[in-house]
Amino acid sequence: MPVLTAQVIAGNSGPGSIPAGATRYFTNALVGGHPSVVYAAAGRRGRFRDLRVVTQGAPGAGQSWTVTLQNLFTGTALTCTIAGAGSNQAADLVNSAVFEAAGRWCLKIVSSSGAQPTTNILFSLLFESLD
Repeated sequence: MPVLTAQVIAGNSGPGSIPAGATRYFTNALVGGHPSVVYAAAGRRGRFRDLRVVTQGAPGAGQSWTVTLQNLFTGTALTCTIAGAGSNQAADLVNSAVFEAAGRWCLKIVSSSGAQPTTNILFSLLFESLD
């Protein structure tokens, strides 16, 4: 049965820590050092868009966390950055990424070298079926 409206995919990375200077991968309640540990199946051909992320605090002055949707082991154009001491959220409402039904996705976070550690990253994406 075709999906007629965009489906919201939302979650929380869970309690696994993202320390300063680290690259980690996550989906709902999973954080790991490699995408194969956490990726989830797309399940059908479709387009991901409207990436939004919120953290408990800010990365700190001059620091950042960059979050990018991964397609298997490759970054997509769907990405956003939380930067500075006054922000704990970011969104990419412009770009999108098409996945095949056999595709696997996860989110990649890159923490700058002096960023505050973070956990429990809230995220949401919209998924539109292209079948």
